Amino acid sequence: MGHIEWMATLRGVAVILVFASHQYWGIEDDGLNQVLGRSGVAIFLLIAGYLSCISVQKKTTGQYLWNRFLRLYPVYWLLMTIVFFLSHAFSISEYFKNLTLFQEYLGARHILHHSWMLSVLIMLYGMILIMKKDIRRWVPIAFMVCAAGSLGFAILRFFTGLHFPTAIFLLLQEGLLGCMIQQNNSFTKKPKVYLLIFEVTLIISTLLSYPLALAIEYIIAYNVGIGLFVLFMKEDFSLKGLKWIGTLGFTMFLGDIIPVIVINRIVPAMRDLPIAPTILYHFIAAILFSYIITKFIEQPLLKWGKKIV
Repeated sequence: MGHIEWMATLRGVAVILVFASHQYWGIEDDGLNQVLGRSGVAIFLLIAGYLSCISVQKKTTGQYLWNRFLRLYPVYWLLMTIVFFLSHAFSISEYFKNLTLFQEYLGARHILHHSWMLSVLIMLYGMILIMKKDIRRWVPIAFMVCAAGSLGFAILRFFTGLHFPTAIFLLLQEGLLGCMIQQNNSFTKKPKVYLLIFEVTLIISTLLSYPLALAIEYIIAYNVGIGLFVLFMKEDFSLKGLKWIGTLGFTMFLGDIIPVIVINRIVPAMRDLPIAPTILYHFIAAILFSYIITKFIEQPLLKWGKKIV
C-alpha cells in the first residue's frame, strides 16, 4: 500500500493507538485503554476493507487467498509460539487451537490477546472474495445483513443474558464500509448513508448488549476510528515517521509485549520504573523487535510469496 500515502500514515496511528492501549497510565479505570485499543482496531478494519476491495479485483482467487494467508498466518504463528513458550500458561491443546485463529470458537483462550481480531479479518476477506464478481452490488447488501446480525444478536443478548458476539458484525460492517468508500473513490453520498445506518446499528446494539459505560466506550472508539479514517483520506495526510511505524504494524499490533516480557525477566528492576520511563522503554523495545521481525521475516516472506504467484 506504499502508493496510498495517507493510508500508510493512518496505519501508523492505529499501531500507536493499540500500543497505547496496552500501557498503564496511572489511571485505575481502564476505559481509556479500551477506547484507544478499539479505535485502533476500527481503523485496521476500515483499511483492510478498503485494500481488500482493490486486491480482490486485481488477483485471481488463488492469488488472493495465498496473499491473505501469507499476510496473516506465518508471522502470527511465530509470535504466538514465542508467547506460548515464554508464558508457560497454556496447554498444548490451546496452542493447536490458536494455530487456526479461531480459538475463541473452539473453547480456547487467546495466546496473543489481540489475535481475536484476525478471525474477523478472515471473515471479511472471505465475504469480499465471495462478492468478487459484482462487488459494487453485493457489498451494500452484505453490510445490511451484518447490521441485521448485530441487532439480532444484541436483542438475543439482552433477553437471554448469553454473550452473543454482537461486536463481530459491527466490525464486519466497518470493514465493508471501508470497501464501499474505495468503490466510490471518496466519502461520497452513498457511503454517508451507510455510515448513518452503522451509527444507528452501533448505538442500539451496544446499548442492548453491554452496560452503559462499556457501550459508550464502544460508541466513542468506533467513531474515533471512522473519524480519523475520513480525516486522513480527505486531507491526504502523509507523515514519514508514522508511515514507517505503519510498516511494522502487524508485529506491533500482535507482539509488542514480547520484548517487554523478555527484558523484565533478564532485568527484573525494569518492572519498577516510573510510569513515563516504563512506557518509553516499552515503545523502544516494541519498535526494535517489530523492525527485526518485519525486516528479516515478514518482508522476505512476502517477496517469496510474490515469486510463487
